[in-house]
Amino acid sequence: MRELSAGRLGTEAVSVTELFLEALHAQVTPGTKPTWETLLKADAAEPGSRGAVRFAEYARTAWGAVEPRIAELLGNGGGGGAGPVGPVLLTEAGVFARYDAMGVLDRLASAARRGGRGLWLLVPQNDPPRSRPEVVAQQ
Repeated sequence: MRELSAGRLGTEAVSVTELFLEALHAQVTPGTKPTWETLLKADAAEPGSRGAVRFAEYARTAWGAVEPRIAELLGNGGGGGAGPVGPVLLTEAGVFARYDAMGVLDRLASAARRGGRGLWLLVPQNDPPRSRPEVVAQQ
């Protein structure tokens, strides 16, 4: 991961899972309900159950905080400012699919195509012969 973020490729790595969990935690006020433990149980609840439906509401609210944070990173590298100019590398991005947010990913990709910084998505795979990640150019 460090190699992808280092000078050679100049990316800014962002853990989508970390941002999502931070946004989810921000909705839990200590000493009030729901507790963090309640949210964890709701996450594991049977699909369609009351707990799962309530958790989905919290997840949507969390995505409402995560999406603009990533979109802001994408807009800050168009070359006109002092901010980073390399692509944003999204890591630990399985939460997009797990928590019904593929539309969020689609909107972020569209934003990246409109200008500013590029958007890269790291998709790990089990490939034992390769010992490190590589960027493969396609013609």
